Amino acid sequence: MGARPEQQLVLNFLRAVHDLWIQHPGTYVVQEETIDLVPALAQTCIKSLATDLRDDPHVTGQRSTLVSGCLLNAGQAVRGCGGEAESIALRDILNKVIHGTPTKVEVRSDEVALHFRNSTPVRGFKPRHGGEEPWTDAWFSASEILKILEDRLYKHRNRRATARETEIAHLIAILGFERFLQRAVA
Repeated sequence: MGARPEQQLVLNFLRAVHDLWIQHPGTYVVQEETIDLVPALAQTCIKSLATDLRDDPHVTGQRSTLVSGCLLNAGQAVRGCGGEAESIALRDILNKVIHGTPTKVEVRSDEVALHFRNSTPVRGFKPRHGGEEPWTDAWFSASEILKILEDRLYKHRNRRATARETEIAHLIAILGFERFLQRAVA
């Protein structure tokens, strides 16, 4: 089983964007975008892929597929956030992408971390029915997620895929990569 054509294209696009981000270390404030096509396209691709894959057990695995990250509720660690347990289940992260609002991107050496804020108001700090903890903020390794999704979806790794990613990166450069960077945090 391979990635469907639309999944392949989204993976190519996200890989090109990821590889461009890696070239610009720093922390950048972001917000949901609907006016500027360039950042809106990246945000739409991330959310649509998360929606498409969240409930696919072949992709997310059981709760054993873990990604570096952290869930917070009003500044208090809920899950992940340090020590041995600095990880969150892939399915939970995809759910946070679907229901969250992007707030910042951190680029450190070869790692891109995405930060989201919960779009739904959270009351209290007690686990909800079903055991899921309420959260106000989350961050996770986009680099790890992209690698897992490429592997699980058997992303095509051929010259055409590489050429497509190069072409996407070239088009982004023409449009202006600084449109992805938005505002850097001092």
